[in-house]
Amino acid sequence: MSKRAMLRFWKLDGGIWSSSINAAKRIAAVHTLGFSVPSVQAFGDLDILLTRGLDEVISFLKNNGARYLVVSPMKKQFADVIRIAPMLATASEKLFANGLSLVLHTHEHEFACDKDGTSQLDFYLSAAPSLMLELDVGWALFAGKDPLKMMTTFKDRLVLLHLKDIQIGAPRNSCFTAIGKGDLPLDDILALSLALPRIDQNGIIVDQDKSEGSLLDDLAFCIKKYDNRT
Repeated sequence: MSKRAMLRFWKLDGGIWSSSINAAKRIAAVHTLGFSVPSVQAFGDLDILLTRGLDEVISFLKNNGARYLVVSPMKKQFADVIRIAPMLATASEKLFANGLSLVLHTHEHEFACDKDGTSQLDFYLSAAPSLMLELDVGWALFAGKDPLKMMTTFKDRLVLLHLKDIQIGAPRNSCFTAIGKGDLPLDDILALSLALPRIDQNGIIVDQDKSEGSLLDDLAFCIKKYDNRT
């Protein structure tokens, strides 16, 4: 079976893996294709995940060769940010003690500020010193931020870089395009990524939420552009 067919068979070209058992099987399939899986992004109730479920998650990461647990709070109210920040701090310290890292993946929400001008992202990173960052440059651009400035500002916490491209001004649910075809300054981002001091060797993630055509073809387009610049 070809690699492309394998990806389709295991549905590794998109979607959410519904359980830890299913995820473990799919990670094993990725390994057989010669790929590594440095990070796992968890969805669901973060309160439970970061407290009662953390030991199980740590075991899962170690058993499957992953180094990073990625979470995305996506809180709209700053009161919720304040409430969950101590959980992120405690969980990140426990993961660090096990040779792992808790990593915050940004959407547009994390760039929203409170009345004093403090962004959610600033608050999280200040409250949890062991918390690392996966910057989604597409959502940063959607939030009206300069991705290059964000990469520089948070370079000491940035271990994963998430490439997503958007068309500025388009609605949230239809702003996505193949990476390299939208308004993302891809060339400059890739050049700057080489100078990031803490970026993981396999820490550049190519992803988009939706595609008008084939996600695999769109991802291949980005990878070819990336290969030509490194």
